[in-house]
Amino acid sequence: MIGNRPSVLQMTLLAACLSVAANALADRAFPGQAPDRHLILIQEKVDSLFEAGRYERAMFIYRHELAPLGDKYAQYMVGYMYLAGKSVDKDPVTALAWFRLAAERGEETFVSASDKLTAVLSTEQRARADAIYMTLRAELGDMILMMRLVESDLQRLASRNTLNTSFNGTAARNGLDRDILDRQIAARVSARMRYLDQYLAAAADASESELQQLAALDARVARELGGLELRR
Repeated sequence: MIGNRPSVLQMTLLAACLSVAANALADRAFPGQAPDRHLILIQEKVDSLFEAGRYERAMFIYRHELAPLGDKYAQYMVGYMYLAGKSVDKDPVTALAWFRLAAERGEETFVSASDKLTAVLSTEQRARADAIYMTLRAELGDMILMMRLVESDLQRLASRNTLNTSFNGTAARNGLDRDILDRQIAARVSARMRYLDQYLAAAADASESELQQLAALDARVARELGGLELRR
C-alpha cells in the first residue's frame, strides 16, 4: 500500500465482485427465502453507503443485518472491508475467512476472490483463516441458515390444526385451503433437506457436530412429514 491507495489485489477483488448482483439470496440453487422489497431496499442503501465512503455504517449493515440472512455479496463485502482496512484494521486472515463463507455456494466470482487471497497468504495465516471460517460457518453459514428455515417450516406444520380464523379467512381469500398450504410447506422442507444433504456431502471439512445436527433434523423431518395427514 502507498498511503491510502488500495493494493492491486484489493482492487482486482472488488472490481470482480462489482459485477455480481448484490441480491445473492436470489440464487436459484439455494432454496432459501426470496428477498422482499424491504430487504432489497436495505441492500441498495448499504451499497450507497459504501460508495459514499460511510464505511462504518456500511460494515454494520453488511455484517449484522445482511450476512446473517445468507446474503453472500454482503459476506464478501465484510471480507473486502477487512482486506482493505475500511472501518476496521486491515486483516487479510479474517478477510479470507469471510471470502470462503461467501464462496460456499460455488459462485465463481467469490471462489476466485478466495483463491486469489489464499495464494498470497502464508501457511500459518491460512490455518488461522480456517479456524475463523469454521466459527463463521457455525454462526452464519448456509447449513445453520437452512436448518433454521426448516425448523420454522416444521413449526408452521405443527401448528396447522390450531390456525386461527383470520388466517383461514386469508387463506380462503387467496384460494388456498389448509391442505394445499401444508403440501407447499412440506415440499419446501424436502427441498431444503436435499440441499443440506448435498451441502454436507460436498463439505470435506464437515465437523462431527454438523453431521449430528443434520442427522437429528433428518429424523425429526421424517417423523413429522411422515405423520402429516393430508386429504387427497
